[in-house]
Amino acid sequence: MTTINPIPRPETLTEAVARHIRDAIVRGEFPPGSALPEVRLADQLGTSRGTVREALRTLEDQGLVEIFPHRGSFVSRMTKRRAREVYDLRAVLESHAVRLVVEQRAFDGEGGRVLEERLQALGAAAEQGDPMALIEAERALHREIWSRCDHDLLKEYLANLQLQTRRLLIYNKVFTTPAEDELAMHRNLVAAILSGNPDLAEAAMAAHVRASAEIVLAKMPDDAPEE
Repeated sequence: MTTINPIPRPETLTEAVARHIRDAIVRGEFPPGSALPEVRLADQLGTSRGTVREALRTLEDQGLVEIFPHRGSFVSRMTKRRAREVYDLRAVLESHAVRLVVEQRAFDGEGGRVLEERLQALGAAAEQGDPMALIEAERALHREIWSRCDHDLLKEYLANLQLQTRRLLIYNKVFTTPAEDELAMHRNLVAAILSGNPDLAEAAMAAHVRASAEIVLAKMPDDAPEE
């Protein structure tokens, strides 16, 4: 019997607006704490204020925006506590995802070659000396790993955590690990995954994320005491 792939669901206007604002936040066009006025955004995007409001609520659910009654919407701040929580969740969820991926043998054959290509792209980005290129290459490699797991909800959570990690690196300008160290960390991770051993791959991912967290958190200023 012939299998017919489902037709992709078209993006709604609210989703398109949310994506536009989200991308602008991630690029640093809206710094942490900056206001996101509904009227101005609606005028700029050529849509209604209600659509912008719904889009901002979507971004609030993703942790990118904070909405305060009678005050408006603001880009959420990436505190040291928030960064620690992001990496804690990544260590748990991403290591579980890699176990699922290795158990289903997703990186045997062609999958393994694609992963090696991602690692090579990371090496090329490191040689460029461009921090943004390195961030994107690392993001692509990690996404290549966990996106192959057969667990849709887990992938949704990891996509959101990856987005917050990218914001964290850009806003705090902490992606300054020596290129050789960065490559070595990812080579070890890829080798563990390609070994085909789920226990080894899971442990390697958890250790990798926690090591990355230590580097990032060490370079962030301490949070101001809460009043």
